[in-house]
Amino acid sequence: MNKRIIYIFTLSGVSAFVVLLTVLSVVTIKNSKGNPSVTKKVNSVVLTQSYEKEVPSALSAFTAAYANTDSVSRKIAIEAVKTKLLTLRVPATYKDLHLGLILALTHLEGGYTVNPANTEEIKTGTLMFNEAVRPIAWLSSLQLP
Repeated sequence: MNKRIIYIFTLSGVSAFVVLLTVLSVVTIKNSKGNPSVTKKVNSVVLTQSYEKEVPSALSAFTAAYANTDSVSRKIAIEAVKTKLLTLRVPATYKDLHLGLILALTHLEGGYTVNPANTEEIKTGTLMFNEAVRPIAWLSSLQLP
């Protein structure tokens, strides 16, 4: 039991560290001929638009795959969407959403890693996932059952 708790905390810590690095790695490309503040705003808008396009696509595929009741399929879907989200550059306006999604997915992943599945961990992950997407209009339809 203690190894399992240590594993879950370690997995959560590593995931949070990767998300933090992803958030902090947002780089502003400065235009040497233009006004840097204008360039920063344009890049921020482009980054936000890109994020708003990529996340619903990834989460839509995930929720469809997650609807399969097979634990192995769910675990594969969780790992795939988590990997996809960790590759995205995150605009400042969505850093809380992104962190919430990664933490929720980490809980879900931890729940399906053990055999038999840890239902409490899965419930926590599902609740966290739904709470993360519910207030976002373009994601609210992608809640887990």
